[in-house]
Amino acid sequence: MLDTEVVEELENGKILLFVRKGIYQARVYKGNKKYIYKTLKTRDVKEARKSALKFYHNIEFLIEHSLPLQKITFGKVLREYITYRQKDYDQNKDLPNNKSIRNKSTSAHMLRQIKRVSKFWLEYCNNIAIENVDNSKLQDYIQWRRDYYHKMPEEKRHRNSKLNPAEKTLEWEMTFAKTVIKWATEKGYRGNLPRPTYMYWAQSNPTFSKASTLKPIENSLCGTTK
Repeated sequence: MLDTEVVEELENGKILLFVRKGIYQARVYKGNKKYIYKTLKTRDVKEARKSALKFYHNIEFLIEHSLPLQKITFGKVLREYITYRQKDYDQNKDLPNNKSIRNKSTSAHMLRQIKRVSKFWLEYCNNIAIENVDNSKLQDYIQWRRDYYHKMPEEKRHRNSKLNPAEKTLEWEMTFAKTVIKWATEKGYRGNLPRPTYMYWAQSNPTFSKASTLKPIENSLCGTTK
């Protein structure tokens, strides 16, 4: 039993709106005789109804697309990916210096690059749900990254940092983010949502083969030669 005052049911009983200590709450059915709860942070019944319906439709969307019902942020996924690559490096760093083996494992150089680039992505979209890092969010990163050091006080900039990132740097950083999103999809963190398709290509050489340039970068980030 709920130690509360039940106010009303919405959406044919799928939402239970109730009050606890004067604050409206919502309970939404998520299947298998289980529920998920949320504090609506309001004492106004009209605001509570709007928030409860929004909460319900969000849960419906997550269930429809096989997404986790608890928020998984881009930052959480990225940190897991770094841990995975660190472990891969630690396990394989003492293997024979064989090219076929090395191409399938994380090198010291690649690990440094991953950690360097991760700093920017964590600042940019650390707390955003992984499924919300879409084409628009990826595209907006480019300008954000170009402005990054310009907006930082000079005394706080690392002495080796470049005020303006090179085009190839931006391309690599975008490929890295998409690799993390691909990894998140394979882990089931993005349900059945399609992966974003946006890709930034270096502007200095518009005639190069996009496919042939992208594959080696993806392969090294994914630790595969496929």
